[in-house]
Amino acid sequence: SPAAKAQNVSSKPTETPLLSDDFHANVPPGWNAYGDGVVIGTLDGKAALQTQGNSQIFWGSSSDPRKMYQDVTVEGDLSVARSNASSGFIVRASKQGDGNNWQGYWASLRLLDVGYAVVQLYRFPGFVLLQEARVRGLVLPGQLVHLKITCKGPHLWVWANDMSTPAITEFDDLHVADGFVGLKSENNKTYLRSLMVTPATKTPRTPYVGNWSWVKGAVFITSESVNSYQMWEQYHPDVIDRELSFAHASGLNTVQVYLDFLNWQKYKQVYLNHIENFLRRAQKHDLKVTFIFFDDVGNIDPPHLAPYHDPVPGIHNSQMQGCPGREIIDNHYEEYRDQLKEYVQAIVKAHKNDPRIIFWQTYNEPSHVTNLPLLADSYGWIKETGSTIPITATGGGAFYGSYYSDFPSFHSYLDPKAPYSQSMVLGDGGSEHICTETLDRPSVDMPKLVDYFSARKTGWVIWELMIGRDNCRFPWGSPPGAEEPKIPFHGLLYPDGHSWSREDMRKIRGKT
Repeated sequence: SPAAKAQNVSSKPTETPLLSDDFHANVPPGWNAYGDGVVIGTLDGKAALQTQGNSQIFWGSSSDPRKMYQDVTVEGDLSVARSNASSGFIVRASKQGDGNNWQGYWASLRLLDVGYAVVQLYRFPGFVLLQEARVRGLVLPGQLVHLKITCKGPHLWVWANDMSTPAITEFDDLHVADGFVGLKSENNKTYLRSLMVTPATKTPRTPYVGNWSWVKGAVFITSESVNSYQMWEQYHPDVIDRELSFAHASGLNTVQVYLDFLNWQKYKQVYLNHIENFLRRAQKHDLKVTFIFFDDVGNIDPPHLAPYHDPVPGIHNSQMQGCPGREIIDNHYEEYRDQLKEYVQAIVKAHKNDPRIIFWQTYNEPSHVTNLPLLADSYGWIKETGSTIPITATGGGAFYGSYYSDFPSFHSYLDPKAPYSQSMVLGDGGSEHICTETLDRPSVDMPKLVDYFSARKTGWVIWELMIGRDNCRFPWGSPPGAEEPKIPFHGLLYPDGHSWSREDMRKIRGKT
């Protein structure tokens, strides 16, 4: 059949283009436009394909299955004219026409602010956002960005600007079928300088496809500690045991714990002993563990060990410290690189196939370009050990973690000061994705997040288990000396083990 022939073409081990055009002459024959007009315009004095407003153009006759491909790569140079607008490539579209009532995928470039762009992967119908990632480098309105999407079987990869590493690696088996390729523009004037469509032959690594839907977790810092550095340095097994028992009694099955370079640097084997002791106590209470090696968030920089300051009244997470700190990351990375490698590998080698650990997290919220060397290196350092435990780092529009992750993880918060209704996002990727931070009352409370993620079979980790000295009960932006909040921004339990909300406990346990 013609459809079978098209599939055979797309699976041949060849890079011969199915379509290639630089649009120097005119709109190439065989393109079908839906929505606003498609013309030949100019960008920087050079010819380019121009679309205006909301439009979709597809290649090939809508009745010609020979122009439908399953395993295909589409790439080209395109621009986004202004903020809050998107443009990108369609693959596997089941049909052509106006609107979004077709099955398939759209890889889009979205400009959020001057210089700041994300690449997004949507599944249609339903405009379902599967993943998004921050684009490396500066992106300005009207600037050409090289965008590329490859799909082969249930796997999809998306690149933007940097072709060495995919920004998005996705597993999605809901639409593995032949379809049309095209260009889609949303609320935007788009220029397309060049376009190439080739069969998908060479592909990057495939993602780790796990099922994290069972995870009901919380960030764990003891209620007596101002930050995780203090928890590890002034390690109190009895407090940890008691508060881990609270986690189990609450219906949770996982704890997420920050590690740090300074404790390793000073205490070495003692620190490793504390980590092993922690894992034994977590196992005793039927809890799995995920560890975080590095963190780009903190109010105190550079980080330090004892003595620790008391929490600042009213200030959210007032003593949180990043790891290894901005000074090392920005100015002395090469000087510390070997020591950071030793830190990561010492811990991983002690637990490289440990069933008590469900996944490693190399980096929490890596949001600076200067994080990228450590983000890439730490992923490689873990792989060098032969650890069979999968690796992730925070992805999503503000972060770079998806470039160096075995599977997608993301954070899902809402703006507590927004004057409009908001919906939770990034939970539609399926059970192979996981949310590693959420809960910011009153915007996102426990009933809301449990219902949202349960309906999507997506695991979750809240910030945090204990309501204690880290001051996360105060909201973001709370002023010094603020009164105790009537509703804790983060946290489930007080130091004596009683819950802030019985409804929260019932929801976690699956009871009404």
